[in-house]
Amino acid sequence: MTLVLLVAWAVATQAPDSVARARVGDAVTALGDSLTALAGAGAAFTRDLNVSSRQAVLTRASDVRERCVAARAAAGEVDRVYTAHSAVVAADSGMPEYRRELSRLTAELARCESEWRTPYVAAVADSLRAWGPHRLSRIDAAARRYAAAAAQLRYHKPRSHPQAGVGR
Repeated sequence: MTLVLLVAWAVATQAPDSVARARVGDAVTALGDSLTALAGAGAAFTRDLNVSSRQAVLTRASDVRERCVAARAAAGEVDRVYTAHSAVVAADSGMPEYRRELSRLTAELARCESEWRTPYVAAVADSLRAWGPHRLSRIDAAARRYAAAAAQLRYHKPRSHPQAGVGR
């Protein structure tokens, strides 16, 4: 009987930690998926950029912005889930660096959301051709730093997409 109570106690006391880590891990995975989609939109934007029609450039820029909005929402969800479970996961190895990079990534995604909000005007396409690749490289750098920090979390290992950089 004592053994049964000990096992029940162990399961009851460890389950919340496991659930908290699983929820944070799921949110981190969802953000990783959003960043992969953003990388795809960035790659589509830069593909044959110099010969693309103005309409294609504007449409692709809109896709980049939509992916930035989605990734920022996913980052917000990670933050929300972390806050809900911070008593369990705050002291996890790698979490301080992860939180710093998440904050930096969120700021870069907010900048992306703002910068890529362009009017659907033909003259804007030429401007996008000029500054778009540079802005994508900044997003890519932030996403790579974030992914490196996420890889240090002991309960989550993001999938690696070495060829799927934003704007590649």
